[in-house]
Amino acid sequence: MYGFLLLLVFLTGCGGVNPTTSGAGSVGQPLNLDWGSISGRVTASGGTPLAQAYIETTTKQTTSGSDGTYLLGPMPPGDYRVIARASGLQPQVKEGVRVRAGQITERVDFLLTAGTATATPDFAVLAVSPRFGTDGDTVTVIGTGFGRTPGRVTVAGKEAAIIDWNSRLDGRIIIQLPAEVETGPVKVFIAGVPSHETQEVTLIARPVLLEAVPTSARPGASLTLYGRNFSVIPSFNRVSLNGRPCQVIEVASPRQMRVLMPQGAETGLLQIRLETNEFQLDGISTARVTVPPELIHLSPKRSLPGVTLTLYGRNFTSDRSAVKVLLGERATIQGNDLLTFSNTRLSFLAPGTDVVPPGESVEIRVSVNGIPTQEAMVWTAYNPAWTTLDAYGIYEFERVSTNGTLHLPKLGADDRFALVSIISGSPDQDLGGDFTYTLTSVLGNNRTLVPALPSSAVGPRAALPAARAYLDVGPRLRRRYPPAAGGSARLAVTGQGVRPAIGNPAPASATFWLPNFATGNPDNPADDQLATATLLATGTHCLVYVDIATDTRITASDAEKIASRFDVIYRTLATACWDGSSTPPEGDIDAQPRILLLLTPQINRGATGNLVILGYFNPRDKVPSQTHSAGTEIIYLWDEAYRTNPDDFYGVMAHELQHMMYYNQKGSEGVDWLDEGLSVWAQQIVGYGFTQGLPTPVSYVVEYLRTPHKVSLNHWPTDAGLENYGMSYLFVEYLFERCGGYEAIRRLERKNGAIGFDDVQTNVLPLARPTTPNLETFFHDFGLAMYLDDLGLPDTFPGHQPTV
Repeated sequence: MYGFLLLLVFLTGCGGVNPTTSGAGSVGQPLNLDWGSISGRVTASGGTPLAQAYIETTTKQTTSGSDGTYLLGPMPPGDYRVIARASGLQPQVKEGVRVRAGQITERVDFLLTAGTATATPDFAVLAVSPRFGTDGDTVTVIGTGFGRTPGRVTVAGKEAAIIDWNSRLDGRIIIQLPAEVETGPVKVFIAGVPSHETQEVTLIARPVLLEAVPTSARPGASLTLYGRNFSVIPSFNRVSLNGRPCQVIEVASPRQMRVLMPQGAETGLLQIRLETNEFQLDGISTARVTVPPELIHLSPKRSLPGVTLTLYGRNFTSDRSAVKVLLGERATIQGNDLLTFSNTRLSFLAPGTDVVPPGESVEIRVSVNGIPTQEAMVWTAYNPAWTTLDAYGIYEFERVSTNGTLHLPKLGADDRFALVSIISGSPDQDLGGDFTYTLTSVLGNNRTLVPALPSSAVGPRAALPAARAYLDVGPRLRRRYPPAAGGSARLAVTGQGVRPAIGNPAPASATFWLPNFATGNPDNPADDQLATATLLATGTHCLVYVDIATDTRITASDAEKIASRFDVIYRTLATACWDGSSTPPEGDIDAQPRILLLLTPQINRGATGNLVILGYFNPRDKVPSQTHSAGTEIIYLWDEAYRTNPDDFYGVMAHELQHMMYYNQKGSEGVDWLDEGLSVWAQQIVGYGFTQGLPTPVSYVVEYLRTPHKVSLNHWPTDAGLENYGMSYLFVEYLFERCGGYEAIRRLERKNGAIGFDDVQTNVLPLARPTTPNLETFFHDFGLAMYLDDLGLPDTFPGHQPTV
């Protein structure tokens, strides 16, 4: 009987950290024409074949067949060093085994002889497995002639602990790497004599970053890094801070190098990685760098005790325990006591009168890892004796105007106008034309203009396109394919003349027709464009089909992540946006219970200008008799949106799923202005909305607050812009907060026999707390809330400048 055989193949000029497995029986696998393979036979003395031989390189593994033959690969072309060994047998090495592209290098055979318990004079180290390690790791030293009597092993001159010394006579010594191990040669000593290698065998130690000097620095500053196992070739060291690469200036030694702090750097742990022509190896780091925090804005700057104060800035870090808010020398608020916290925004409760007496002010700073901001924000405690609206700078227009005209003899240096409640007019007309007033906006009752603020989300995000860069085709499609008048949008499949487009189980590939919004007439099916897609992922509630076009950028791994995230989104909205009776909320017109997600570049192919479509739900797909209907529940998504900003992409999925549910449940009683507000609200409920700082919904609110005088709530224009979505969302959010939470949403989603404002007044406003006498009063309250609430916007209002 022969023991277990292991064949190790080492490639010069190619390597890796984690091998992959090709498995037994790989002789029949197809050949990669760009790579090659190695084949041969492994036998023992007398020509006996060794079955189940274990074969590996640093990137491949396989096993031999019952006749001892093996096929190893495919692998890149190059010269390989091949080692074979088995329990009780001496390892054998073959140098310079050449692999050519598209070919199998044959007859690389091994004949293994029995190992001996006595060391041979020419004992030598042939390999170390794995090639990479750090302090305390277990590795195997492979060689010949070791015998059974233990000796010593060193790595880069340091003594390693012996775990097993060739106990199976198979040329394996198992060691534990010493502390502070460094890259260097592996040597075996027997009776004081060193091993006799013809080619030095090197263990590559993981790079270790121990310290950065100075510990606090701004972008562009120089840092000196101390540690070990740095590459002396500067370009091989990849140093980063929170994912942002640092430029390596010089490497003084394997223990010291200098780098530059990256632009946009944020406080965090430095990371190091070696990337050479042979391998890529992640390192270990304990070196933390603090980017000095900056303060930009405080909102509000005056308030009563207990009001939420929000500080905006940069470099607040992602570690709460490292952050403190300093209220002058009066008090300190610890990071764990903050209400909300991110790298660019934090909030806390205004201090009580025992800390800041009424009418007094205090300088507020933020400290990160003991480094305070240079800037201070001044907060003033309101005097409770101020009881009139005038004292707070809020006036009723009718009281301070004459015959509808406001005459101001002068303005104070800090005075600003804020239009709180706007005119109401016909729901069929836009508010266009010229106006005889100058408008500047004030947020959260502050007396200074809101500056340009950084995003409140942690980590970098994709740049937001210019205003109105998003083209929402949903309203147009819903007008083109409205629900049946007086009936539900849900259709029952009778089996007569209707063939489901997607059955269950779903096909591996399918074709879909998309309206041509870029170069054709989207209302004319003759201009539709055909897309062929393959099924890459299946979720509990979705099927992810991906366009096979060559410019599609979605991988199978991406599709799996999208399916998993959609399932979470669906479960949330199936409860939050459910009307209480429809099952399922989105309807089900075919044999496939899941919702299709088609990811395709076709949506925007050929488009010119800066308008892009992120995704849409097309109601015609719910009507199988319509030309080019998909005959199933389907959402179309732009694949590029996922690559640019996955979180925004997930928000679009929630947005369009709500449209599908609203169309199915509300039927002909639905209106665009509520439908769109509910969809933006749905993004927020699943974690990808305005309150989470996502670029798209934030842009909606910003654009509304830029031009509130041009937006009509209950009229959805054909050229609706971001501002329309902003106002609709804010109104739905106000209904949610004041009218019973999810019950208000349920009533908005349900067929109640009323439409639009009538629906809101009849079915939702009775839930209002405090109560409201009518819709007009409720709307005025909504306008006042827009003025008084701190919306926490991460952007300024472009175009709003002080008027002199």
